[in-house]
Amino acid sequence: MNEKIKKLDLLGKVCPVPLLETEKALKDLSRGVRLHIVTDHTQAVRNIMEFLEERSLEFEIEEPDPGIWKIKTFYREERGSSFEE
Repeated sequence: MNEKIKKLDLLGKVCPVPLLETEKALKDLSRGVRLHIVTDHTQAVRNIMEFLEERSLEFEIEEPDPGIWKIKTFYREERGSSFEE
């Protein structure tokens, strides 16, 4: 399976910018495309996780390097996921 991935590089950006850019990227995301968000801001990780949880979106978090996090999520319309509040 050839997975489609959109990368969102938020390194060096502080809140609220990472959350706002994540929300925009998710709204623009095509069905079946995974979004990989990379950030080095601890509070951004917390805010993005809370945002995704509130919308019942599945996600995974990795720490590929100390202080760098990758959050992986995707839009699956068939599950009724919504990015709107």
